[in-house]
Parts: sequence; structure tokens; C-alpha cells
Amino acid sequence: MNKKLFKNLVGNKFFTVVFRKKDGTLRTMNARLGVKKHLKGGKKLYDKANLVTVYDITKKGYRTVNLDSVQEIKASGLKVTV
Repeated sequence: MNKKLFKNLVGNKFFTVVFRKKDGTLRTMNARLGVKKHLKGGKKLYDKANLVTVYDITKKGYRTVNLDSVQEIKASGLKVTV
């Protein structure tokens, strides 16, 4: 899945994403794109095409999702299995 398709699918609304972490375990995250309230400044140390920064609603912090490891996305009443 590419970044543009992911952003068009979830938009600026809440979504659930299931993905495989680096250690191989599955993680389910409720998140949102475009949250800027908790930013502290600075620049990203990376700019890779397959990584997206999201705001994790449950843990109240920013997380990075590798789009290559996404298994499922639930957004706007749609469920997409990759």
C-alpha cells in the first residue's frame, strides 16, 4: 500500500489499523492522521516512502506505521484487508 492511497482511505478521521511490528507481533491501533496539538518542534529524522506518522489515541502519542506491514484498515465504515 502506498502513502497516498492510505491517506485518501483514512482521511482526517479516526481509523483502526492492524499491522505487523518489527518483532513480528501483530498490533491493533486506533489512530488519526493530522494531529498537531502535541508536537514539540523539530524535524523528522527520516522521510521514507513507506512510513506514516500517526497519533495513537489509546497511548496518546505519535507512532510510526510501516505501510508494507499493514494487514487491515478500518476507516469510514470500510474494512480493507491487504
